[in-house]
Order: sequence, then structure tokens, then C-alpha cells
Amino acid sequence: ILALFALINIISFGLTIADKKKSIINQDKRIRESYLLFWAIAFGAAGVMIAMFLVRHKTLKWPFFFGVPLALIQNLLVLWLLYINFFV
Repeated sequence: ILALFALINIISFGLTIADKKKSIINQDKRIRESYLLFWAIAFGAAGVMIAMFLVRHKTLKWPFFFGVPLALIQNLLVLWLLYINFFV
């Protein structure tokens, strides 16, 4: 489970960095905000949050400023519940 969690966070980190690079060069085909938020909710919030603050991408947009930390809390709570119910 932790390996899958790490893989999803690596992918979400990479997607956020890729979108930042596309925004710098004004490329038309950017990654949708809803897609990045989906990855955050689907257990990739840590990767999105680290990338957000590492490269200062989407830090002023309220869905990311409030949504990604809430998704991180949701991610950690679900992992904790899985641990409590299946491994303890």
C-alpha cells in the first residue's frame, strides 16, 4: 500500500512540475486544474503540495490553497484507517 501511495505521489508531483514548465513557456496544452486536483484527492496530495510550494505553482488559487491540504488530510486519514483495520 505504501509503495502505491509513493508512486501516486511521484506521478502527481511530476504532473504539477510539468504544468509549471508548460506555463512558463506559454504552451497551449496545459494540464487541467481539475486533473491535478483529481490526483491530489486520489492519494497524491503530498506530491502536489510539495511541487506547489517548491516551484510556486498554483499557490494563489483557492482550490489548491485550501483543497490540496484538505486532500492531504483525507489521504492520511484513509491510510491510517487502512492501517488500523487491516494491519493491527
